[in-house]
Amino acid sequence: MSDERRGSEADREASGPDWVRDALRQFSDEVRLFVRTAVDFTLQARASALES
Repeated sequence: MSDERRGSEADREASGPDWVRDALRQFSDEVRLFVRTAVDFTLQARASALES
């Protein structure tokens, strides 16, 4: 194994997994989808009520 490769693996192990960034990205995606669903539901309910 080369010294360069050992260094990059050591750096990766020292920094640990990037689970915080992944968790924040997933949380952001979930909030965005929730808001989109709430807006779509609200608009569809309004359209349905206007048809009646």
